[in-house]
Parts: sequence; C-alpha cells; structure tokens
Amino acid sequence: AAAAMEVAAQAAEAESSAANTVLVEKTVGERAAAQRVAAAEAAAKKAFGARLAAEKLAAEKAEIEKAAGVPMRAAADRAEAEKLRLRLEALNMNTLTSTRRGQ
Repeated sequence: AAAAMEVAAQAAEAESSAANTVLVEKTVGERAAAQRVAAAEAAAKKAFGARLAAEKLAAEKAEIEKAAGVPMRAAADRAEAEKLRLRLEALNMNTLTSTRRGQ
C-alpha cells in the first residue's frame, strides 16, 4: 500500500509539474500575444499619423500650387495681352501702310 501511495504521489507530482509547465507556456504565449497586439496597435497609430501627415502635406502642396497658379495665370494673361497688342500694332501698321499707298 505504501508503494502504491508513493507511485500515486509521484504521478500526482508529475501531473502537477506538467500542469505548471502548461500554465507557464500559456502565460508566456499570452504575454507574447499581448506584445504582438501592442505592436500592431502602435503600428496602426504610426500609420494613421503618417496618413494624417501625408494628407496635411498634400493640402499644403495644393495651397502652394493654388497660390503659385495665380501669378502664373497673371503672367500668362500678360503674355497673351502682349501678343494681342503686338498683333494689333502690326495690323495698324499694315492699315497705315495700305492707306498711304492708296493716297
């Protein structure tokens, strides 16, 4: 009976040790999973921040292009006005030349 009790005690100790090992493995796994979740959340926050920064830069770029477009349009309008003025001058010169020939 004593030998059977000794075997049962050893079996219980082995079972307890195995249960502790499983518990430790479970705890380690849960910690690793929590770390992965935290890392994923940090990556998501970083990506969100990067997206916001990219949107801000895009908005700033659009504002700069818009602001730069006004002088560019004004310069283009001035160039077009100058072309028209030169064309009108040329037409006036041709008209004057034709009129003088006709006299």
